[in-house]
Amino acid sequence: MNTNLETIGDVAVIELLGESLDAMSSDDVKDELCGLAVEHPKLVVDLHRITFLDSSGCGALVTAQKRCREAGGDLHVCNVTGPVRTVMEIARLSRMLGVYPTRAEAVATFGH
Repeated sequence: MNTNLETIGDVAVIELLGESLDAMSSDDVKDELCGLAVEHPKLVVDLHRITFLDSSGCGALVTAQKRCREAGGDLHVCNVTGPVRTVMEIARLSRMLGVYPTRAEAVATFGH
């Protein structure tokens, strides 16, 4: 999946440019997020384009969050669409990840 990376202070914001975070894309996304966690452990994932999320996508986000935390940071998500929010709530992922309505709010949680 293609991504767009922006750095705001010491926070990396990665925008996922596909429509689905599923079995077809989750390994690539997980690898990219986990790789970013090494240099940018404070990570925000912008999901505004994602309209479908399955269990493998959830797993990719959880694995990346674990890597961020191991590196001294955390992973938050923002701009979650309605269908994705529903899946996150059912999977209780919204309790594990910081879920914010906007990119600015997610970045601000890191002290910026």
